[in-house]
Amino acid sequence: MKTGLTLTQMAAKVEAQIAQKRDYVVESHAIAMNESGNELIVMNGDDMLEFEVSDTLHRQLAQATGIHGQYYRKMIQEAPELIPVNVNHWLQRQGSRTHVLRTLNSTARALLGGGYEIIDHDQVLMALLPELENSTAILKFSAQMLQTASCTSNWLFLKLRERSERMTLSVLGLRFAIPRSVKVD
Repeated sequence: MKTGLTLTQMAAKVEAQIAQKRDYVVESHAIAMNESGNELIVMNGDDMLEFEVSDTLHRQLAQATGIHGQYYRKMIQEAPELIPVNVNHWLQRQGSRTHVLRTLNSTARALLGGGYEIIDHDQVLMALLPELENSTAILKFSAQMLQTASCTSNWLFLKLRERSERMTLSVLGLRFAIPRSVKVD
């Protein structure tokens, strides 16, 4: 492995995220942004939940509300007081439109439309590892196969190298080809 996490470290990080993540199905009228634009307030039944707003969530709020991305970025930089006014106005106009709010600890990390199929890091790893183990007829999976690994709340990155032949993996209905690595002098 050249850089990043070991497979064991990656698994530990993903396991920690499992305990910290939570998804909420919410309607637009139950979502509001606080006056400073740095927290999202969600009414979940009788509970009022507050979450920090991530950069990803800002982008997705712009999409969900129909606010042009360039204008939204301009508001962030030049007039942040306009963000909650715009976001709250357009969310309330949507009424009962359903969203999936994804959180990690106290941070709102994503706002998706109700039609998204959620695939998390743990699901990818749990599906990928047996596929790698089943490829033992070609190659016994080893630490040398993993070149780079990293994991954030938004991304799971694995760079694999297969030593002998081209290997194809099928994970969660998606097919991945792992080409034989090319050595460049």
